[in-house]
Amino acid sequence: MLSKAERVILANQYEIMKALDSEASDYYESKIAILRGGYSRYYGEILDTVDDDFPEEISDEVVNILRMFRSLLFSYQDLSDEEKSDVLQRKISFKGFDGNEEGDHYNFCKYLLNDADSFHELQTSKGYNSHRNTLPGYRRMLRKWEELKKKDNLSFNDINHIVEN
Repeated sequence: MLSKAERVILANQYEIMKALDSEASDYYESKIAILRGGYSRYYGEILDTVDDDFPEEISDEVVNILRMFRSLLFSYQDLSDEEKSDVLQRKISFKGFDGNEEGDHYNFCKYLLNDADSFHELQTSKGYNSHRNTLPGYRRMLRKWEELKKKDNLSFNDINHIVEN
């Protein structure tokens, strides 16, 4: 599962951590013993803090949803005062994803908006947990936005077409 080179590198990292944090030296020493001994049965103890690769299809979908909401927001801001309304503004507001049912989407969205510091205009102090499923609606909206060739400059009619149920 781990090559000898990977084991040496990780063991050396644990040696450094042990030197920096003497109070936890027993913890680091146990990890070093696992790596140096090649006890693959216990590699899970070392690798349990690292997730598997994140699915690209989810990453792509979240990015497309955020791009669509960015387009909706900027296009809404360009509308005339007569075309703007509270109802339409609520419909184009990004609500996030359900943290329980849409966890992967929620976590990647949170990463993009907080850690990667992307999509500044969609950041909110309310957070990104919608507490309800949003993916079915977002996917319907995405299909309509894709029909419009993922335009960034949407007309009033385009916006309404995307947000209508």
